[in-house]
Amino acid sequence: MILGMLGQFGYSLGPNATIFFALWLIGGAFWLWMIIDCVKHEKNDKDERLIWLLVILLASLPGALIYFFLRKIKRPENVLPIKTYFKDKVDPPESESN
Repeated sequence: MILGMLGQFGYSLGPNATIFFALWLIGGAFWLWMIIDCVKHEKNDKDERLIWLLVILLASLPGALIYFFLRKIKRPENVLPIKTYFKDKVDPPESESN
């Protein structure tokens, strides 16, 4: 919609502008999500929250990606309990071989 309005004022936008605008929105949403996640879930021991918040804010999208891969994924609530899942399943009966 915004890109269409710019076209009305004589600005010529190529087809790549829509792709770049969409990627910019997705990156901004991801960056904001990591800021909110850091504020809500990071422990406040030894100023860890402040350090990670500064990394995300100052490094922008690369900082958000670093935080995502180093901190968010490794939290226990984000890890799938694969061992528990398969442990609860019943093993199929073994077939008798002749």
